[in-house]
Amino acid sequence: MSALIIAISLSCLAAYLTGAIPFSFLIARMKGVDLRKVGSGNIGATNVIRSCGKAAGAAAYVLDISKGVLGALWVLLIQRTFAHQAPDLFQRYDALFLVADLMPIVGHMFPVFLKFKGGKGVATSAGVFLFLIPVPLLGVVSAFLVVFLASRIISLSSIVAAFLLPILFAAHQYAADRLPGFLAYRGEVQARYGLPLLGITAFVGLFIVWRHRENIRRIARGEEHRFGSKKK
Repeated sequence: MSALIIAISLSCLAAYLTGAIPFSFLIARMKGVDLRKVGSGNIGATNVIRSCGKAAGAAAYVLDISKGVLGALWVLLIQRTFAHQAPDLFQRYDALFLVADLMPIVGHMFPVFLKFKGGKGVATSAGVFLFLIPVPLLGVVSAFLVVFLASRIISLSSIVAAFLLPILFAAHQYAADRLPGFLAYRGEVQARYGLPLLGITAFVGLFIVWRHRENIRRIARGEEHRFGSKKK
């Protein structure tokens, strides 16, 4: 049991610290910009685009996605490193490592390096779920792009994508056996832990929507920033 507790604790810590690296903040600082004092004040890639340009924003998005993937990889590597010490115990409780998979998102939203004031978690969540549930995430990204092309509002696209995350996951779980080729693919985690993952996707999706509550108010008032429009 001690090996299991150590493995889960190390997984959570490594994943959290990876997610807590404030790439968007650091990229902006390299350009002499403090994201906390410009634009929306949010420590996220979207504010980098508005404040530092498209190239810097694209780099921030890629790095935020990457830390989600890397954080989930840390969890898998630590789990497998310790599993040989008590294989039966780890097999019985390995679903607990799904909690550690959430920690890159927690780290991004509440980074210890910035007094726990971080971004809204969209890109980092995409990285985590790219690792865990790649095919449903493809549908989520497609929905994001459709809404973005129609509205040019990144926050609205993120809200719709987050809302659809558990719905598309559930739909894929149900239909995977009937789908052709790549669309039928379910990784080991998705295949084994459908119900827990449904709960996790619902929690993350709704929490991301809640993190966008100010954006929702601005959208309702017609005041939300549209990508490519002149800054007010």
